[in-house]
Amino acid sequence: MGEDYFFYDENRKMLIGERTKKTYHIGDKVSVRVIDASKELRRIDFELVEDKTN
Repeated sequence: MGEDYFFYDENRKMLIGERTKKTYHIGDKVSVRVIDASKELRRIDFELVEDKTN
């Protein structure tokens, strides 16, 4: 997820960025972009799209 490494805090059910301290909680809305898809592998790869309005 970008240039950061995220740790999962199981007690609080959230991801915390090691460098940026950015957090993601279960249920947070995020914007994503499809970067790859394979019918054969039944897989879709996404990347986060940063919200520049905040």
